[in-house]
Amino acid sequence: MLDAATIKQIRNFELRLSHRIDTLYSGEYSSAFKGRGIEFSQVRKYIEGDDIRLIDWNVTARMREPYVKEYVEERELSVLFLVDISKSAYFGTRRRTKRQLISEFTGTMAYLAMVHQDKVGLVLFTNEVERSLPIKKGRPHFFQLMNHLMNHESKGDGTNITEALKILTKRSLRRSIVFIVSDFITEEDLYRPLKSIYRRHDIIIVRTRDEQELELNFQGFIEVEDPETGEVYLLDSKDLSALRAYRKSMDEWTEYHTRVAKKLHIPIIELTTWTDISKPIIEFIRKRERGRSRR
Repeated sequence: MLDAATIKQIRNFELRLSHRIDTLYSGEYSSAFKGRGIEFSQVRKYIEGDDIRLIDWNVTARMREPYVKEYVEERELSVLFLVDISKSAYFGTRRRTKRQLISEFTGTMAYLAMVHQDKVGLVLFTNEVERSLPIKKGRPHFFQLMNHLMNHESKGDGTNITEALKILTKRSLRRSIVFIVSDFITEEDLYRPLKSIYRRHDIIIVRTRDEQELELNFQGFIEVEDPETGEVYLLDSKDLSALRAYRKSMDEWTEYHTRVAKKLHIPIIELTTWTDISKPIIEFIRKRERGRSRR
């Protein structure tokens, strides 16, 4: 049961989004995402000119004449958000924390899906999956999703994206659009786990950053997360060797994850705590729309 304060907060969020969607995202969501998948409809007799790749060889052998599979465009999408809520998500030095940024982005995309009658699901994870909401549609489900996004307190240490991705193979999921929302402060080798699922699902990486993590331009102490252990520790601005080592580690793993995404043709949306999320969302949707129109 949602408390009155949470309901009011979500309704205010909805109100802001309704104006933004009317002015910024109108029509673009559908053209960028709709029709991405197809689902099996029936088999029928082969007609000259049919694509031979659609021949159903089992039915053909049984009927002793060629039959092909027919598919129809999916009427609704399934959208799943894998959201990293590890300790580093609570970091933020400008407009908001990364956790607030993550909630704003995920809430915006989930709301877009809801108003287009699509299904949405949510997985919150740290070094393990902490909360999982099934893929469903409707406003009550959206309220539950937002409640967990805003109020779930993380328990685990570190980030284990590989563990979160396993949910895609454990569940019998139809083809889905999967947003992996994380700062990717992790030394995981993500190539194999992503490769195992990217053909079955439409994967999109959403990488979150705070200015201080990129520039390390601060005085005194700052909390940072060790990419390998997930341990949060204090970094001293006067310890130049530690600053250089941390920046080098961050740069190397950022470059590595970018290379993996590029190799698998997985798009990346870059979000920062000091800028509005509208611009990167619009840029991504329009780029995706252009890519589809060229096919």
